Amino acid sequence: MKWMRIVAIFAILTAVFPSSALAQGSVDELIVYDDQLAENWLNWSWGGSVELNSTAAVFAGSRSIQVIYEGWGGLSFYKAYVPLLGKTYLQFFVHGGAGADKPLWFFVNFEDGNEGPRVPFTAKANQWQKVEIRLSDLNPDNRKISRLNWQNASDQTGVTVYFDEIKFVGSVSANAPQILNAEYRSHSIRAGSSLLVVRAEVNDPQGSDTIGQVSLESDWENWQSVPLLDDGLNNDEEANDGVFGAAFVLPAQLAGREIGLFIRATDRDENVSTRYLGVLSALGDFSSPLPAALPQKLGWGSNAWSENPADDWQKNTGLPWSYVYQYITWGWEGWGGNFVKRFVQHSWNNGFVPVVTVYMMLGATGGNENAAAYAERLKNPQVVENYLQSLERALDEANGQQPVIFVIEPDFYGFMQQLSNSDSPPEGVRPDDPDSFIVALNKTGYSNTLSGFGQYIIDLIHSRAPNALVAPMVSMWGVNRDPMLASLPDLTEYVRRTAGFMRKMGAERADLITVEWSDRDAGRGIRPWWDDRDAELPRPNRAILWGHLLAQQLNKRLLLWQVPVGNMDLNDTCQNYRDNRAAYLFHHPQDLWQAGYVGILFGGGDDCSTQVWTDGGFVENQAQLYYQPPSAPLDLQVVMVSGAIARLRWKENPENDVVGYRLYYQPEEGGPIGWVDVSMRNSAVLILPIKGRWRIWARAYDLHEGESPPSNTVIVETDQSAERLYLPVIRR
Repeated sequence: MKWMRIVAIFAILTAVFPSSALAQGSVDELIVYDDQLAENWLNWSWGGSVELNSTAAVFAGSRSIQVIYEGWGGLSFYKAYVPLLGKTYLQFFVHGGAGADKPLWFFVNFEDGNEGPRVPFTAKANQWQKVEIRLSDLNPDNRKISRLNWQNASDQTGVTVYFDEIKFVGSVSANAPQILNAEYRSHSIRAGSSLLVVRAEVNDPQGSDTIGQVSLESDWENWQSVPLLDDGLNNDEEANDGVFGAAFVLPAQLAGREIGLFIRATDRDENVSTRYLGVLSALGDFSSPLPAALPQKLGWGSNAWSENPADDWQKNTGLPWSYVYQYITWGWEGWGGNFVKRFVQHSWNNGFVPVVTVYMMLGATGGNENAAAYAERLKNPQVVENYLQSLERALDEANGQQPVIFVIEPDFYGFMQQLSNSDSPPEGVRPDDPDSFIVALNKTGYSNTLSGFGQYIIDLIHSRAPNALVAPMVSMWGVNRDPMLASLPDLTEYVRRTAGFMRKMGAERADLITVEWSDRDAGRGIRPWWDDRDAELPRPNRAILWGHLLAQQLNKRLLLWQVPVGNMDLNDTCQNYRDNRAAYLFHHPQDLWQAGYVGILFGGGDDCSTQVWTDGGFVENQAQLYYQPPSAPLDLQVVMVSGAIARLRWKENPENDVVGYRLYYQPEEGGPIGWVDVSMRNSAVLILPIKGRWRIWARAYDLHEGESPPSNTVIVETDQSAERLYLPVIRR
């Protein structure tokens, strides 16, 4: 095997440049190591010891990487997604330590785990040396790179080498266009049907008239470049204002993938600049119906209710919330009598769907939140029977004529699946197999296993309270891996395994699936921050995609439960911790709806978490904006009239939940009103049926068909009727 690797090396010796090979001008960099390992790069080294904060030999800054290799050992860094479009070289500095020179190899692994070509280089003893390797030699097929490896090319042990200033670089001419701002409106979008709107502000040092082309690019294979235009007709604000835009439908075959997006600007002299936008989650078709008993829209809610009118936050906001949730824990029967009945009746009286979060397993099994303890205690028939009797009492109190949702046991299913995937599962327990856990259920028609227990709970709820919907909780981490930091192939596999576990637990008999993003605000320092730009993992649209893929597997809609409430204006003290996920959700409601989410429930995970009544009014203010109808589109203009055809444009609305526009038309003297839906475009060609003078106006509409007031009205006069107009066949 080693001989085969050595033979493969000689063909690419020219890939290594001990001194700078980059063109003059500015440098576009993606840092891997600069005094510390960059964010989201993981140390996956093998065969030796690695010190990431060494001061023994430093090229720049105050620290470097010291590696003491064993034979054939490797320094190795992994990152699930590395945005490399526009980068041309890998650059690093290497020091061979004392003694003789050290022979090394460099190679990459791709997203599927396969290796790229190996490049040999030498770490010179007692000196620092710059090494630059062309990406075209490391990655000749332009595949997605996820792992970097510097391997000892010998069987020698105790080989000490230092590394510093590791980065991917690309050269940019000083005369290249400058990409000042760029955005894509939806970060998760239904491929094959929904419009993706992209815009970028571009300037050129030599004058705006020298900009040759602006386009949307991707590092995804077979991507077709999308031109961005500055003509005022392509979601680009005004014509010739330096803002370029496009609105287009993502190809359906990209569904289920994550696509890195980049803006590329080229001037007439072929100077090029590139800017990374972020990752787009491409959603697939989703056919699971929303349960008829629930609001037929994306609903919002919280845990903020009270029987004391002065403390009833959700009701007192006066907003049309859809849901409200409440935990019941072991011993809830002692909470003043008929507690579940009081909660659900209070919710119904105020127009909310009550969500009862059943969190009794912890107390029922002795108060030790530990999967092994759960597994052992569930072998006791009395423990199981006591649990089921308490659940039955809750169901009897929730029985009625209006819907109620039972969220079943947050974390419990995840803990049990995680235990099955641990290094020391209980005897006889198989990975991802709830059939292999013994549970003393003792119910006719159900196996005495965890699978039987899960199936029985769902059937019990449906039979005991026919108005109840069941929403078992699914945890991301049940596979004992973190989907939020995984490669896309690994993410897909993790979802498949989790869905298989839940399917055996009866999830396909359920009405909804409950998912959770985090149980703590990020500003508390216990859980990581998510990148709300969706550029780096962990990011919100990865969580949206995870839920979407799970919903597709189980054919169920999703309830996003107990979302951290914090916002960026808080001060990171108890009940005032910062977080950015609530803001993200209000900015991207259509992304969630298209992914299969039907409800968003805000609430803190413990007494010190930020709550909706301690967040400075952020959630309430955002909800007020969400529930308001859109504002009227501004500045409707006639661009052109020819025959029966009129082209019109208008300014885009600022609201986050606007998902389209309608153009209305009516004969000037009065009569029937017609309309056409133009989706998210800010311009449209309208074919008017009869020649004459027409009144035309536009309205924006939001996610659930709430319409804006009308725009200004324009008058169009056509000199030809549409039925006499020859229209060629147009293929989309």
